Amino acid sequence: MILEGNHYSCYDGYIVTIENVGSELGGIAIGPNQANQIFTVTITDPKSDNSCWSILVVEDNIPPMIECSCPSGSSEVSPECEINCLDAMSILAGNVPSELQPVATDACGQPTMEILNITSELDNCEGGNIVITWIATDGSGNTATCDQSFVIVPLSLDDLAFPVAYEGECGESTSPTVTGYPSVNGMEIGEQTCNLFTAYWDKPITDCGGGSKIVRTWTVVDWCSQVVEEGTQVIKLYDNEGPELTCPADIEVGTDFWYCYANVSIPKPEAFDACGSGYTLALSSDQGVVASFNGNYTISELPLGETTVTWTATDD
Repeated sequence: MILEGNHYSCYDGYIVTIENVGSELGGIAIGPNQANQIFTVTITDPKSDNSCWSILVVEDNIPPMIECSCPSGSSEVSPECEINCLDAMSILAGNVPSELQPVATDACGQPTMEILNITSELDNCEGGNIVITWIATDGSGNTATCDQSFVIVPLSLDDLAFPVAYEGECGESTSPTVTGYPSVNGMEIGEQTCNLFTAYWDKPITDCGGGSKIVRTWTVVDWCSQVVEEGTQVIKLYDNEGPELTCPADIEVGTDFWYCYANVSIPKPEAFDACGSGYTLALSSDQGVVASFNGNYTISELPLGETTVTWTATDD
C-alpha cells in the first residue's frame, strides 16, 4: 500500500513505522483509535538501511451494522412482535423497551442509535401496527437504518386487576390518582384506555371515631367484546391526628384596683379538625386559678409578671 512497483524482495522483510503508533517488521495493524487521522509512514530496508516515507490518511467509510428485531416485511409475526395498546402508547412516546431495541455494531467503536421515525395505524378493536425506523451512526458519521414492525392487539380483561385497599389519613384525597385505578398487565388504565372504559361509584360508611370508610365499586367495560367486569376497593381514612389550634395573640392586663393581682377572661383559640370531628377545649395555667362557665374561661388571682397558659383540644 505504501511501496510502489514490484521490484522489491519479500515485503515481510521491511520495517514499517507509523508515527505515534509503533514499528513492526512486515507491517503494523491500524485500529479504531487511528480512524480519521493523518500519519507519517516510514518503510525501512533493514539490510541496506534505506528508507522512504509517505503520508497515510486513515478514513472510516464503512457504515455500522444494525439488526432490528421484528423486521418490517416479515411474513410471520413472532409473539414478541405483538404488543398491546398500552405498550403501543408508550412506544409512540419514544419509550421502546431495551429488549426490543436493535443491536448496532461497528469495527471502529460503538455507534449511537436513535429513532428516526415512527408511523402507526391503530383501531381500538381491530388493533393495528407500528413501524419504527432506527438509525445507527458511527464516530465518522456513517449511518445505517433498519425498520421494525409491531402488531398491536386490543387489551384483554383477562389481565385486569382492581386496585387494592387503600389506607390513609383524614383530609387526604380519595381521587383514583391517589388511591389507584384498575390495571392491565401492571399498567393503570384511566377513564378510557384503548378499548377499555372505567367508571366507579362510592358508598361512604360511618366509622367509629372521626375516621371514614368508602366502599368503591369499579366497573370496567371492554368496548369491543361488550364484556363487563366489576370489583370493589375499600378506602379507609384514619383519624390519628388531633385538632390544629391557632392561639390568640399575647395579651397584657393590669391588676385590680384594690388588689395586686388580676382576674382575666381568656380568649379561646381557633380549632380545626381534618376529620370534621367535634372537640373539647381545656385551659391550664402555670399561675392563678382557672375556672370555666358555659365554655368560657377565666383565670383569677394572677400575680404580677408573665404567666403562660396552655390550650388543649381533644377530638371525639
